[in-house]
Amino acid sequence: MLNLSRRTLLKSAAVAGAYGAGVAILPRLSQAFAAPTPLEIEARIIEATLDGKAATRNVMSYGLGGTVPADPSPPVLRMQRGKPFTATLTNNLDEPTTIHWHGLRIPNAQDGVPFVTQPYVYPGDRFDYAFTPPDAGTYWYHPHCNTLTQMGRGLTGMLVVEDERDPVFDGDEPA
Repeated sequence: MLNLSRRTLLKSAAVAGAYGAGVAILPRLSQAFAAPTPLEIEARIIEATLDGKAATRNVMSYGLGGTVPADPSPPVLRMQRGKPFTATLTNNLDEPTTIHWHGLRIPNAQDGVPFVTQPYVYPGDRFDYAFTPPDAGTYWYHPHCNTLTQMGRGLTGMLVVEDERDPVFDGDEPA
């Protein structure tokens, strides 16, 4: 269902008027109606130095877009309150997994609880998440498959839903 705001309605009227007048602003304005580019999230097994001394094998972590950062910490995911968010989970683990968006009030089919709200994401498979977060705040994301093992091996991350009305600070240090 199209969420038609006053701003979108006014943009549409401007496009229609400009198009009728022969002004070519349609390509630029059409971006307002385009779905956001999905964030590519990968569940994977990595080797990481957790104690500052030696590498630990078989750590589970989330990564973005196939990159392997020097810091094994999962990425802090940021989204905007009231704006569409899309992500594609690729499961590169050797067991099924999902992503549960802990604390977010989102459609059940996107909530990441296998056999209750969505199917498993089996090894090598992908799952598309798409929702609009209604509340700003700090949350976390984690699996709901073999939960204690996957979370215990590191498969968790911080999730921040920002609001354009939030105050602006000199820095932001999620820790």
